[in-house]
Amino acid sequence: MRDNIIFFVFFLLFLISCNTDVNVQDNWRDITVVYGILDPADTIQIVRVSKAFLGAGNAYEMAKIPDSFYYSKPVNVFLEEWNGTSLTKVITLVKDSIIHRDEGVFSNSKNYYFVTKEPLNMFAKYKLKVNIENKTVEAETYLIPGNELYIKNQTTSSIIPQQNSYIKVVFKTPKYGKIFQTFLRFYYYEVFPDDTVKKHLDIYLSKNITATIEGNEEITVSYPSISFYETLKNKIKNNNANLLYRVVAKKATQIIIYVGSQEYFAYLQSIEPVSGVVVDKPLYNNISNGIGLFTSRFTKYSKIDSLNQRTVDSIANSQYTKHLKFLDFYHSNWNNFP
Repeated sequence: MRDNIIFFVFFLLFLISCNTDVNVQDNWRDITVVYGILDPADTIQIVRVSKAFLGAGNAYEMAKIPDSFYYSKPVNVFLEEWNGTSLTKVITLVKDSIIHRDEGVFSNSKNYYFVTKEPLNMFAKYKLKVNIENKTVEAETYLIPGNELYIKNQTTSSIIPQQNSYIKVVFKTPKYGKIFQTFLRFYYYEVFPDDTVKKHLDIYLSKNITATIEGNEEITVSYPSISFYETLKNKIKNNNANLLYRVVAKKATQIIIYVGSQEYFAYLQSIEPVSGVVVDKPLYNNISNGIGLFTSRFTKYSKIDSLNQRTVDSIANSQYTKHLKFLDFYHSNWNNFP
């Protein structure tokens, strides 16, 4: 899911950096484009460094030339870890040639992704420094202290397809968190004559925006249980003739909360379509001596719950999902489907 939500901004920068019919009236300028979103819950941190480009002619043709948006000169990327006024660590990011974009308009012969697997301190502030010859591009962000995101309650063991029945999640927000997206992850197995495959489906429950970034706000998510069954109906397909049956996993449901910072929320607002009169909105930027976004997020995973007998039987037999070949509670062998 990391690349679902987040994921996301690295391609968008190109949509605003070129035009298919450009008449350049000014001298060429070196505009550095930087995108990085730190997440202390991740095992790897990624910062992307490129440059904007303009030129006479068709921008789609220019985009196929690596030098249009990748630096040929050396690029050095560092993260400084600060606790208050004290610099406690300097992390050097290394260029990673393994990470590749999907093939598309832009040249894929070079990739300027810089990575580190160094653990991050969720209570620190991080300053990004990108050095390109005599030029320094900078930005900074506080991390979101994810241990302050406290899930007070979740009702995910009983999900009955009835009116006035809801999946509910109640949680307290952490400091620096501004935008929250909550998902229910549903685990199940597909059984074939010669194989058994464990799968999961992420069901979007809600998006919430806090009043402040001071933390300790209580958010209640309420999602109709019938919508859960309708999502199973629409998302799980019987498109393999070899499928024998499906089984709800013994540990079947988990809440996942993605938290974005104030800067990330501002960036999302800046790229949202404008209804009505067409208005050119400025793209949010918090990069000094460049353009882009450098900020933080956090991903919270709850404990994994089992579904009760009534819910498993409903998935097997309800009008919404009975065609999906799920076994009922009595016929499910939990030892084989943890």
